[in-house]
Amino acid sequence: MNDDLKGRLSVIDEHDFSGVCRKVREDAEKQGQTVTEQQLDVGVLALKQYYAIALIDGHNMHAVAGQVDPFWHAHILHTRQYSQFCDDIAGRYLHHEPLDHSRPADVDYVKRLYEYTLAKYGECFNSFDAGLHPEDPDFCDLVCLHGGDENAIFPIYPIQPELLPTGDTSFQYQ
Repeated sequence: MNDDLKGRLSVIDEHDFSGVCRKVREDAEKQGQTVTEQQLDVGVLALKQYYAIALIDGHNMHAVAGQVDPFWHAHILHTRQYSQFCDDIAGRYLHHEPLDHSRPADVDYVKRLYEYTLAKYGECFNSFDAGLHPEDPDFCDLVCLHGGDENAIFPIYPIQPELLPTGDTSFQYQ
């Protein structure tokens, strides 16, 4: 890992996510739910890991399940802070692409992206919360994706499922 990547990963780790936690808590309370400090800490860690994957494997798109998505949404709503954060870590805005569940090909595509993302988690982290990153999420839990460029293993949105690799998702990055 080069010094530039280490520096950008440290920006993720040191970023102030207190506004994200406040918004996640407020949204949960509006739905009659309670969120503990531990749940917020675990959710923020999962979001940090998701951002780290976006850097470590930056050429490729990645997908997140619904358990992490509220934290990403809360972060995006702090538009100035989120935009600066994206510039600091990726040099560009990390767009959020919601999944259209009425399009089966899109759901299949995002499911494979999600499986690829989980494989990357296994390569990059000693541990990650399986409750926030379930191995086989329900159809409704696949919610959104981001990233990718012309060097991606997976083609860039719009989806062309016939171009996707199948089976082994243990791609290696250099």
